[in-house]
Amino acid sequence: MYAPPSEAARGAGVNEPEAGAHRDALASGYQARSLVLRVLCGLLIVNALLLGLNFGACALTALAPLAADQLDALTWFSQALVKVHPAFQWVRVFFFAWFLVGSNKNARAFVRASWAADVAGSEELADEEEDEDRRERVRRPVLFGFSPASMVWWFLVPIFNLFKPYSAVKAVWNASLPSSNRAQNESAAVIWQWWLAYLLTLLFPIRRAVLLLATRVPFSNQNLFAALQNLAGCAAALFTLRMVQALHQRQRLRAAELWPAQNEPRMPSQPLNESPAP
Repeated sequence: MYAPPSEAARGAGVNEPEAGAHRDALASGYQARSLVLRVLCGLLIVNALLLGLNFGACALTALAPLAADQLDALTWFSQALVKVHPAFQWVRVFFFAWFLVGSNKNARAFVRASWAADVAGSEELADEEEDEDRRERVRRPVLFGFSPASMVWWFLVPIFNLFKPYSAVKAVWNASLPSSNRAQNESAAVIWQWWLAYLLTLLFPIRRAVLLLATRVPFSNQNLFAALQNLAGCAAALFTLRMVQALHQRQRLRAAELWPAQNEPRMPSQPLNESPAP
């Protein structure tokens, strides 16, 4: 029988089944985090824009024949961008870390919800030991080797930061796999492309420090190297933008599968062509 929406649900603009699905999702630990994604995407776009502008300034300084006043103007512009960039960089790092931690928590909620649905829909197993083995197989995927906090601190551990963060994000990606065919079109290439771009940004500062210590590099060559470094950073920001959008969409579709809002049809209490009983 149809039950009208509650006052709270009507005030929120959703019906009871939708509100129930929302409560189930929150109870399982899932959070949509759309605001975090929007802020992070905006910061990544600003980051890519700043690095792209600095790339152009450094490339012109290194390659184009410029007058002294033009060279001074481009140098001042590049140095101003270098001073402004760290402020956006640290804010971006904060929101990116927040996004990764939340993605891990969401993936864990998916695994727990899938396990609960699997157990609830199956028949009771007679063999308790077999049931325990089955629980272990379902409840301990690769994802559970990475805590939400490890999504961040693996970036800070020397040597391990060259591969562990990639493994952590890949585990979240795999645990968030939706079952619908439409949701599986996005390839996991977005993960390793993001990671290769990130590793490239790590190599440039090391290479530049070695060159500066080993020999006296001409000014033009330093600017060319700085241009390439900014170009790599711009590419890394764009690959990161693509990766976080793909992961967010993947988790959103998975959440819609696990906690659907079943809209029941509204049934009238009495047919329109039937008169009430006397």
